[in-house]
Amino acid sequence: MNENNFIKNNNQIPSTTNSECTDEIKLLDEPLNISNVFENASVLITGASGFLGKVLLEKLVFSLTKVNKIYLLLRPLNGKEPQERLTKLIESPLFSRIKCKDEKRLERMLLPINADLMKEDLGLSLEDQELLTNEVSIVFHCAATVKFDEALRDSIQMNVIGTQRLVALCRRMKQLKAFVHTSTAYANCNNEFTAEHIYEPCANPSKIVKAVSDWMDEKMLDSLSVQLLNNRPNTYTFAKALAESQLLEEQKQNPLPIIIIRPSIVGAIWKEPLPGWIDNVNGPTGIFIGVGKGLLTDMCGNIDMKTDIIPVDIVANMLIAAAAYRTKMHTTSKEYNKEREMKIPVIHCTSGELNPLKWRKFVKIYNKIWKMMETLHYFTTREWTFQSKNAINLWDGMSFEDKRVYNFDIRKVDWDSYLFNYLMGIKLYMLKERLEDLPKAQAGLSWLRQFNLYSSGFIFALIIRFTIWFVY
Repeated sequence: MNENNFIKNNNQIPSTTNSECTDEIKLLDEPLNISNVFENASVLITGASGFLGKVLLEKLVFSLTKVNKIYLLLRPLNGKEPQERLTKLIESPLFSRIKCKDEKRLERMLLPINADLMKEDLGLSLEDQELLTNEVSIVFHCAATVKFDEALRDSIQMNVIGTQRLVALCRRMKQLKAFVHTSTAYANCNNEFTAEHIYEPCANPSKIVKAVSDWMDEKMLDSLSVQLLNNRPNTYTFAKALAESQLLEEQKQNPLPIIIIRPSIVGAIWKEPLPGWIDNVNGPTGIFIGVGKGLLTDMCGNIDMKTDIIPVDIVANMLIAAAAYRTKMHTTSKEYNKEREMKIPVIHCTSGELNPLKWRKFVKIYNKIWKMMETLHYFTTREWTFQSKNAINLWDGMSFEDKRVYNFDIRKVDWDSYLFNYLMGIKLYMLKERLEDLPKAQAGLSWLRQFNLYSSGFIFALIIRFTIWFVY
């Protein structure tokens, strides 16, 4: 099949209206009681070694003590087996409050499973497949490749085909009550306004998956990338949109209790367990480090546009609340019917509409590492509006106690104190610097700024002198 025919055939997508595809979050007949939903439940998490996955895992273990078991899909990495990786993971200060209350709780509740989303059947042994299909009732899918510059094939294999393989396992689960899929608010960043529904894909997901898996070589795939991305800035956002479409396509054939959460730019912890905790340089964190070290002096952006940052603990809390809602949606709602079962609720976990933060505030904290700037340029020079009705409805349907324990109300975030904790968290947890050394670091940064100013002035003077010499 040649490239032009592939694009032509690929765009022949079965017509579906958005209202047919998605479900609005509505108040249940009684307030949501999250602890009751998770009591004696067995939970499966993918991506538990990632930033969001760690925070989600900590929250589940700390707050939901009656959970039966939490299974973690982990692949061997750098010569370390899953159990060794888990042991290293829970050494993080993030899990300190759990160890203080009950040192053995993590050991009792967590069970690593050797698995790989890039392999057929997730690389699971027959024994582990049987264990998971018999025991698991709630699934959190957080695993993804989040590299903006990832090769298209790798991004599709992980974010789309990996999700497909996990869904295939979930279809065999005898007690499945909720499948929470973590997407991104920027899956549809080619639209300035994003509603809480799954958009019709720019490419047929089944055909893309088949092409990537079976016959399309790298050269052909690269040549088609521009058309396939459809004005999206990178492969990550495209693959995430495709994964949503693939879920919807499969949902029409064989429904599962799926709910999709779309976080925006996930940042450091807001409140608990450690305000400011961060463990990666993605998004604004890399910029903060570059500026703080005097390595970054400029970047493209509009200081009057919204930067849609969402604290990671808010995302984790919403994931848990969404799982509880999806579990109770059909068992308590009088409006339940078979047609509604096929729909997939979508919730935006974003800040821009409810508590906007503008890039201008960042400029007040810092005055502005090359590759990072290039990948973020698309997002710092634009802004989006993400519908937030479902997030508010989910929040309003929770009990007072659950609102306290699983707080994801972005409207309560004070950005000044949050950004201060964010920067202090980078120093403590990423750069391993002591806060007592802050004055010394500030003096060093001041010297770098002066050096940059004087060197720029010297170069400018040389240019002027050379120009005068050349003209006259």
